[in-house]
Amino acid sequence: MKKLILIALPLFIFSCKPGIESFRPQIEELATNWDSNTKSVTDFANNLTTEISGFTNIATTMTLAEDVVKGLKPDMAAKYTEATTAFSAATSAYGPIQSELGEFTKMWVEKTAGVNALKDGLANGKIEGDVKMQIADLTALIAQASEKVTGWQAKQAEAKAATEASSAKLKEVYDMVSMKK
Repeated sequence: MKKLILIALPLFIFSCKPGIESFRPQIEELATNWDSNTKSVTDFANNLTTEISGFTNIATTMTLAEDVVKGLKPDMAAKYTEATTAFSAATSAYGPIQSELGEFTKMWVEKTAGVNALKDGLANGKIEGDVKMQIADLTALIAQASEKVTGWQAKQAEAKAATEASSAKLKEVYDMVSMKK
């Protein structure tokens, strides 16, 4: 009986010790969610950049040289100036989105090292620091990323609607001015 206890006791103690393997499901889920949210943030950033580029091209094609604007009748020059000012104001709504996205993306990239360290630690059998806290912090950041993308998409939709409306007005005035040259 003593021999059985001496053999079973170390096995029992070893099995009760929380090891890295006990974190495997959490780390794997974290890594999957991190990758998914990285894709969401990246896709949003790419979509935003494409949209802004499209509006920049519109503005470029409908920009008149200053001397041409001065040569227009005063009422036409005023309409053109008003339309370009409205277009600029509408597109400026993208600035805060880009700024916030840039700051968040920078922080996200920095925190990716933590996710990679957990994955590498799991593969190597050794993780430094408080694993539970690291997982909790990174999981909270994933939730924040999801919320931010949803918020940015709403702001983008508003900016796009305003920019499309001002773009249509700018095109209308540009066409009118172009015919009167």
